[in-house]
Amino acid sequence: MGDYNRLVHPTEIQTLISPSSLIWLNTTGALANYATEAVGHPADTVKIRHQTFRDSGTLKIAYQTLKHEGVRGFYRGLGFPLLTAGALNSLFFGVYGNCLSHIQRLRGYENTRRTSSEGGVCNKHWHLDVWLAGSVAGFVQLSLACPVDLVKIKLQTQTGKTWGSNPELGFRGPLECLSSTYRNNGVRGLYRGLPVMMWRDIPTFGLYMVVYETTQSLFKPISNQNTESHVVSQLIAGGGAGRGAFVK
Repeated sequence: MGDYNRLVHPTEIQTLISPSSLIWLNTTGALANYATEAVGHPADTVKIRHQTFRDSGTLKIAYQTLKHEGVRGFYRGLGFPLLTAGALNSLFFGVYGNCLSHIQRLRGYENTRRTSSEGGVCNKHWHLDVWLAGSVAGFVQLSLACPVDLVKIKLQTQTGKTWGSNPELGFRGPLECLSSTYRNNGVRGLYRGLPVMMWRDIPTFGLYMVVYETTQSLFKPISNQNTESHVVSQLIAGGGAGRGAFVK
């Protein structure tokens, strides 16, 4: 374990959680969420409609959406995820950072945050600590992510009267959909599907952070050389983590 930890954690400088680091994590994470939603939403809309309209194939759904709703149809339900992306990101990384710090204090590393990007004292429990903190953060973010996902899906499956078979039509936007769901089903209605999302998000958010932090630590000697190398290492770490934890 000692040699492996030396490879994964090249620096042994004890560091504090700095406000600038948290701001950087929140800002870049939010921008990444915006880009991901904007690029991936059309494919997600086709996927959701394919799962909902069982008699239609993927290509037929894409064709029908373009024919009857235009390009705008592929972006139904996008507003709410974009609106809440920053809040979700701040919630996740805030819980992750504080939870990881708390775990480290319990292990005897007072006021430290053991991440590859900031360095820190090597210890054999590092990967477990990161996984636990990421899993806890994944659970907490569901308090916002579940209602957001529910509203997104309801809006994505609205096809109007021209085609499709969704009986829940007429929502003019996410707020109307949210208020209607609450009025008809209460708070419980906003968290429909929560158990499945817990099975999906809790372990995979932990896995995401482990892959990300491990990849970052492997590239740390290179990324310290210049800004360009740092950006490349961030891209590789984020891409690798997303690929490793991809479950949607």
